[in-house]
Amino acid sequence: MMLLFILLLSNARFGDSFWSEDLFHNYLIRLLTSWAAVYDIYYLDPQTKKPDETSDEFASRIQILIANAIQKPAALFDGSVWYKPAERQKYRSALQEKCAWEVSSVMPLAEKERKKVTFGFT
Repeated sequence: MMLLFILLLSNARFGDSFWSEDLFHNYLIRLLTSWAAVYDIYYLDPQTKKPDETSDEFASRIQILIANAIQKPAALFDGSVWYKPAERQKYRSALQEKCAWEVSSVMPLAEKERKKVTFGFT
């Protein structure tokens, strides 16, 4: 099966079209009174899943293609972080470890004191 990807990237130069209000009519008034709702549109080449490629590998390949097209770095994780508790805990642990590393590099502690510090995470 061939898939065609069309990317719509919101450009907030003249007005932000992101819906952040609680009520739709507030959003509509803000959108209609802004200068413009500008979108950059990118058309990617047709893509097919390779026979030896898993679904995760295919999704990762497409993610990298999209990131390259819009000149942004690809995310290091997929949406499963928000939906799967085990993935969320894994990401949280990695984030805590990075935070602890950064803080300890600025404020060095003795090894036995370092084990006691939780940085507010339990």
